[in-house]
Amino acid sequence: MAFATIHYHSRSLNKASSFNVLFPDDPATPRPWSAFYLLHGLSDDHTIWMRRTSIERYVGGLPLVVVMPDGGRGWYTNSADGESRYEDDLIRDVVGLVDRTFPVKAERGGRAIGGLSMGGYGAVKIGLKHHEMFASVNSHSGALGFPRLMSAEAVKRSPEAPRIFGPSAKGGPDDPFAIVEGQRDRFLDHDAFTCFEHGLRLFRVVTARRADRDQVDVIPPRQFAIVSVPGDA
Repeated sequence: MAFATIHYHSRSLNKASSFNVLFPDDPATPRPWSAFYLLHGLSDDHTIWMRRTSIERYVGGLPLVVVMPDGGRGWYTNSADGESRYEDDLIRDVVGLVDRTFPVKAERGGRAIGGLSMGGYGAVKIGLKHHEMFASVNSHSGALGFPRLMSAEAVKRSPEAPRIFGPSAKGGPDDPFAIVEGQRDRFLDHDAFTCFEHGLRLFRVVTARRADRDQVDVIPPRQFAIVSVPGDA
């Protein structure tokens, strides 16, 4: 696999930004390639996957581009105060640049998105909001409930969270649970969402039981994956 760091001007963030990318270097690898957008966690950046994992070994020989963007500490969200637009940066600037630059399948069936912790939240939220762009979503230890619960402990862990989400993201466009509930008819008959529905029920139970404790921002189940996202077709 070949490896590169792409430096670009993000029109969404109005600043220079970067992402790392792995892509096939064997001329025999069939084209076009699929693209997997891999999102880092709150305390990391776009370099973490190459420094701390064996991602290059895992994808070696596959007709796949792995794109590792820099989401800062922005929760892959367009902030409530308008100061940062990390969702737009990913959806418009990064995906757009990859589609124009690499021989990838520039369509829903050729894209997947996943991430860890903050990135796991971002992957699920973006995969649900922009289901027309991604056919597969996965979340590792995704902090899916974190933006809903602006407890003192939550703000201590992510001081920028109130600026990004406001008092709470609960029920809004950046709440993965609200997105599913708002589009339940589209998801009802899709087996891949059984795990998400189970997680939603468990979320409610755990939240109710912990309502009087300062630990409600740690929401199980922390580990699950959505393997495919139903489209409109």
